[in-house]
Amino acid sequence: MTQTLHLPDVTLCVVSTREPELGALSLQRSMKGVRYASVIMVSPPDFTVTLKDVSKIVIARFASIREYSAFLLEDLSECIKSSHVLLVQWDGFVVNPTVWQADFLQYDYIGAVWPQFDDGMNVGNGGFSLRSRRLLRALQGPDIELSHPEDVCICRINRRRLESKYGIRFAPEDVARQFSFEREKPSRTTFGFHGLFAFPQIMPDDELLEFVQKMPPAILGGRDTLDLCKALLLAPSPLRLNVIDVICSRLPLAHALSPAWMGIRAKAAMQYKSSKRAQNTIAR
Repeated sequence: MTQTLHLPDVTLCVVSTREPELGALSLQRSMKGVRYASVIMVSPPDFTVTLKDVSKIVIARFASIREYSAFLLEDLSECIKSSHVLLVQWDGFVVNPTVWQADFLQYDYIGAVWPQFDDGMNVGNGGFSLRSRRLLRALQGPDIELSHPEDVCICRINRRRLESKYGIRFAPEDVARQFSFEREKPSRTTFGFHGLFAFPQIMPDDELLEFVQKMPPAILGGRDTLDLCKALLLAPSPLRLNVIDVICSRLPLAHALSPAWMGIRAKAAMQYKSSKRAQNTIAR
């Protein structure tokens, strides 16, 4: 029998006004095998789906990603009553509850390591991150420079001030790598992850097919979906090629005709022909 992880000091939260249906799926996945102090979904008035054991906070739909950053920096502190919040986005969630360490709660911020930085300020990504209420309150300080994107604002622009003046503790890299991964291949099993391109590592192919059928067309044409298709082509299978075909068939026309997406379609077609030839050879 699978044991449930109990996190009485952690609120699970997703702020999703532009893709609330996908945000709800992330919450549901992050609740599997985990019991939190509370679970909160911040969503627009027109999202009327009722989720079991989830409290809803209704706000106007964000006009831009900058408004998302502003909400996290300025308003999230009013929503959280526990000592910490596990903040997820639609493309990141808990995958291995058994990896959770009680020591994670020693820190005010944990997010996946950013491999593009090597200056000691590379922890980290906000799309799947653990934040303390103390950090959320510190961000209200008059000397904190608020900017977009919010994770860069916290972890790079204001990190030194948050550490020196407010005593905020950022997790070291080894702890961050145990907690989550994003733009680098994980060296170990992690508690969670962030990034659509990592879905082939996390999600069975049949579930991935169902997921992409629910993705709004506006998201489908983005860089992350392009990276997802590239990841699928690294280890193709008939079902994975079908996932790519579904994505390409639902792309907005402006994206479908771009060189990048035409290249993905061509590579997928080549893989399909190759697999057909292999099948025919075996049949003989």
